[in-house]
Amino acid sequence: MQSAKIHKLLENDVQKVAKAAGCIAPNFKTDEIHAFRVGIKKLRAFIHFINSVKGQPQLQLTKKINRLYSIAGTLRDAHLKYETLTERELILPQYYANLSIIVLRNKAEWQKLYSKQVMKKLHEQITDNLFVQLTPADLANFYAQQIKKIKKINNDVPDDEHVHKMRKLIKHMLYITALAKKRWEGAEEVIACIPYMQLTDISTLIGSFNDGSILLHELSTFSSMGMQQQEATAIARYVDETLARHKTLRKDLLRQISDFVNVVEERLA
Repeated sequence: MQSAKIHKLLENDVQKVAKAAGCIAPNFKTDEIHAFRVGIKKLRAFIHFINSVKGQPQLQLTKKINRLYSIAGTLRDAHLKYETLTERELILPQYYANLSIIVLRNKAEWQKLYSKQVMKKLHEQITDNLFVQLTPADLANFYAQQIKKIKKINNDVPDDEHVHKMRKLIKHMLYITALAKKRWEGAEEVIACIPYMQLTDISTLIGSFNDGSILLHELSTFSSMGMQQQEATAIARYVDETLARHKTLRKDLLRQISDFVNVVEERLA
């Protein structure tokens, strides 16, 4: 991949992020928040890949963009938690009230922090660089690095926090593979080492697992001065009923990750 194409792809990614960010306030629609977050994830994955190659400029997102991404994540998580629990018809007035406070606070912070100037600064920081050519060998090395990290984490009796770390690595592989499949002629042989559908399925599963893990942890530790016994009992029951399925899902997920790692290792060898 020539340096001009690297620059063009980064330019396109930054423009997509800026466009998505500009659509979020004042309505804060779930799909628009999602578009911004996916845009950042794709850009971050490409940055992670570029940074793994010797001789390339070391790129990073700006502090304000990272904060906006965190705010968007909090809003997305709050919506997902509310949707998950109300679908179960759980009556949790204090917990829902707490979610509402979090949402209002983060919407206000977004509107205070976001500006076109913030997006312009991101554009300058990412695109005002000179890049060296990327080779298929660089891509193969990137895959090998990711697999090595995933394998190490998965061999250390991973808990939910370890799964979260693997999720980031797997997402990076997914986004870079999707990018390479569409936009990188000449990298087909390396891309073929990645069982793409298997990677996609694991990425979806690990995302759902992570969302469930966050909700379980939050409910397990949630308390409120105004909470009635009925709500406390409902929360405890939900945690107890869900925890067993959560542990079973983690066991299956870790097995699938292990199988994926073994396949990629063998193909890259």
